[in-house]
Amino acid sequence: MVIGLKYGKAAPKDNPAWDKTHAIVQQFIREFTMKNGSVNCTELLGYNLGNPEEYAQARERKFFVTKCPALVRSAVEILERIV
Repeated sequence: MVIGLKYGKAAPKDNPAWDKTHAIVQQFIREFTMKNGSVNCTELLGYNLGNPEEYAQARERKFFVTKCPALVRSAVEILERIV
């Protein structure tokens, strides 16, 4: 969302903005994946949060106050550098 807000299309035919946004998103995905192994929450946490039992396990292990903030911090650090 941050990348789209900064570089996204302001008009329907603003294709250069779309191209730039797409390139930066791809860069973000590459860098985040290199640092964290994935951009997929299930893969990052090892739990499918759509499954109530797995969600409860992730919550019990306090992933939402330990692992998730670290991943958000990682995303912000990358965005601060590339945006």
